[in-house]
Amino acid sequence: MDISIDSHDAAIHDAQRGYHAGAVSSIVGLLKKGYRNVATTTVVTNLNAPKLLETILWLRELGVDDVRIQRVFLPENTSDVSGIMQAMYDAEPYLRTPHAPRYIELTRHAFEGRPASCFARCRMGKEYFVCNAQGMLTPCFHRNDIVLGNLFEEPVGVLLEALERHDLIMHDVPLCFGSHCASLFDIPTFWRR
Repeated sequence: MDISIDSHDAAIHDAQRGYHAGAVSSIVGLLKKGYRNVATTTVVTNLNAPKLLETILWLRELGVDDVRIQRVFLPENTSDVSGIMQAMYDAEPYLRTPHAPRYIELTRHAFEGRPASCFARCRMGKEYFVCNAQGMLTPCFHRNDIVLGNLFEEPVGVLLEALERHDLIMHDVPLCFGSHCASLFDIPTFWRR
C-alpha cells in the first residue's frame, strides 16, 4: 500500500494535497496493525523541496521503510530554478531502493527533454490503479480523465466492467508517457534488468 504524503509539515502537505491528518493516521494505523508493505510517495515540488530530507527522516521515524520520491510533472517548465532536482540528489542516500540513483538521473533527463532508455514498463491501468481519498478509481496518476468509478459507492462488478471497457487496457504498454513518465521509476516492480 502506497500512501501519498508530501511533507511532515501539515501546512505544506495540505497546500499541495490536503488531508495531512488522514494520511498520517493511515500510515501510523497500518504500521501499528503490522502491515509490512507500507510505502509512501512524496511528490517533490517548489514548496516542499527545501524540507524534503526532514520529511524522509520523519517518515523513517514513523516506521516507513519504503520511502519513495517523485518529481512533480510540469512539462511546460523544465528549468529547475527551485532546486527540486538538488533536493532529490540530497535525498538519494536516504532512499533504500537500489535503483534510486538511476531513477533520479533518469528523472533529470526526462525534465531536460533528453531521451530516457526504457528501463521501466508502465503497468498502470493493467496491474496497478490509483484510488484517491474520495474513492475515485483511475488507471494512472496522470489520467484523471478516465474515471473507472467509485470504490466506495459501486460494486466491484461494475468497476471490473468499466476496467474492461477503458482504452488503456487494449495496449500491452499503455499509450501515455511511456518510459519517460517520471512516475514509473520510483516503483521497483516496474524496473527490468
